[in-house]
Amino acid sequence: MKWEKIKFKYLEYFYQDGIKRRERRRNEWYVVSPYKLLINEGYYYLIGYDDKNKKILHYRLDRMKDVELTALPREGLEEFEKLSMETYLQEHSSMFGGKTEHVTLKVMNHAIEPIIDRFGIHGAVYSKDGDDFFKVHVTISVSKQFYGWLFGLGNQAKIVSPKWVAEDYKEHIQKIARLY
Repeated sequence: MKWEKIKFKYLEYFYQDGIKRRERRRNEWYVVSPYKLLINEGYYYLIGYDDKNKKILHYRLDRMKDVELTALPREGLEEFEKLSMETYLQEHSSMFGGKTEHVTLKVMNHAIEPIIDRFGIHGAVYSKDGDDFFKVHVTISVSKQFYGWLFGLGNQAKIVSPKWVAEDYKEHIQKIARLY
């Protein structure tokens, strides 16, 4: 079997007199070397090496349109082979992208379950922090979706470092509070 790149248009949603979809990148083709399909939170994703960005990225299958084979040989095999799927999924919380950052959270001991559900046992470094707390050191993609997940923990978890992430999260919460 010969593996080759594919090309497709990628859709995004917007609101204008109702919910509509349009093509991203001003209707440019995405050219990707496909490597893996996976399901995450009910959506199917293609993991592949993106020609334009020269790195491994993911795409939701239901947002791909006009998919075609290109007859061009795949690229990025070395990058894909270095990839740990467990780490990739952990870093791309809910499959949303953002700046990849090493983040430390201080969490109440009784809130361990959602932390392990999100980051796993081996995908993060855990350490004791007094009698009632622990710290988790994890690499994530900083995004509003990550902030939304963290907000669900309420006062049971706090971003300790880096400072810019804690400040960005605080600003995000303040913007939401101003709506009310």
